[in-house]
Amino acid sequence: FIDAKVDIVQSSMLVGDTAKNLDTRVPALLLGRLIKLTDKPLSVAVGNSGPALTGLFGMSPTFEAFSIGGYTPRETWLANTGILPSDEIALAPYSAWGPTSDGSLKPDFLALTQTLCERITSAPTPFEKPFGFYTVSRGTSASGPHAAGHIALLISAAKQQKIKFD
Repeated sequence: FIDAKVDIVQSSMLVGDTAKNLDTRVPALLLGRLIKLTDKPLSVAVGNSGPALTGLFGMSPTFEAFSIGGYTPRETWLANTGILPSDEIALAPYSAWGPTSDGSLKPDFLALTQTLCERITSAPTPFEKPFGFYTVSRGTSASGPHAAGHIALLISAAKQQKIKFD
């Protein structure tokens, strides 16, 4: 947060817990204070728990971060997995979404979930096409960095054009 060269901070991990009082969770309080202190946005992946009435960290209505859910186009599903979803446009079925515990609508944004990344294991899973030393990353931990990259591009463009942003 304190590096002047950094325009946005991103977290692909759910930090904190599902405490009922969202205003008193320590990670949310600390990160919220860093956002206010540095005036930098934070992009948080909402998790892969599917639709639910939830108070998860990334979906907290009191938290100042952008909550990022997952979306994968049909063509990407087909290319990466051989699966063709029935709907042309659909939220990734595992991406958390739904109203928060106070009824707020979340996530704030959707971003791509399926991306190529370095393979950690030696063999692909049964549902995975082999991509050499790469594998397909799925889930909101992949969509969070996508959204942060898009937000960083918008911030960069605003700075170059001397347009105020918040």
